[in-house]
Amino acid sequence: GTIDTLIYGINNIRALAITAPQQNITYDLAVTDSAVWIASFAGMLRKSTNLGQTWERVILPPDSLDSISPTDTLNFDLAPVGGALGLRENLNHRVFSVFSPNDSVIWVGTAGGINKSTDGGVRWQKFSHQNQTQPISGNFVVAINHQIYQSISIVWAATVNAVDPDEEQAVSYSEDGGTTWKVALLGERAHNIAWKDSIVYVAADRGLFRSSDFGQSWLQSGAVYEVTNSQRFSMPQIYAVAVQGDTVWIGGPEGIAYTIERATQPFGASWRVFRAYQPVG
Repeated sequence: GTIDTLIYGINNIRALAITAPQQNITYDLAVTDSAVWIASFAGMLRKSTNLGQTWERVILPPDSLDSISPTDTLNFDLAPVGGALGLRENLNHRVFSVFSPNDSVIWVGTAGGINKSTDGGVRWQKFSHQNQTQPISGNFVVAINHQIYQSISIVWAATVNAVDPDEEQAVSYSEDGGTTWKVALLGERAHNIAWKDSIVYVAADRGLFRSSDFGQSWLQSGAVYEVTNSQRFSMPQIYAVAVQGDTVWIGGPEGIAYTIERATQPFGASWRVFRAYQPVG
């Protein structure tokens, strides 16, 4: 990598440019009216305002600060690793998830916690397992979603243990915009979160979990099995979940599948399974 200097308000921030493709893997993406935001691991948080023709790095707080603003006097490096160039490493600059419910609010999950901006990605506040009295369960944040239903507004995050032995893997959720967090599914390794109306779905190592009471209680899907062609997921892991109308889609190491959930059709009662296959010679 090389070192660039980025201007942030009254500050010049030294920034590491990591160009190795395997360290720029993009784990998540969010689209607003004015920008596309990507979470690119060591490539950090980036945004494009011209539909992907050019990208700029977005400056997040370092591990040592809970918030940043352009009017602050700042002294840190934008660097996910230290390395030979002598930059100060920040786990909060290793970016894994991003979600934006509207143009002004952006949520970003890193290996150092959850970052929230309410002004389109300029000023940031960081929530970590260490800096709140009712914190997230762990600082390695691999998924974020924002459930909005009637008067309910809940931010959900898959919060895995990072470096502190006090951290645990779970799903953390906040009903007050990040000020306080509750923990659900303690011990489960979650990968992805989706919702429809009052129902939340969590894709995890032990299967798909579903809550219809905002995280108080959870159902776990049974076997993913399509009766008509005897297709079955033999491994429990579910890595992705998305909802479209009454259809709940999941993705795992053995393909994708969907189940229909509505009043007349209970959750996970029947599945359609889709796999890639090669014709046999």
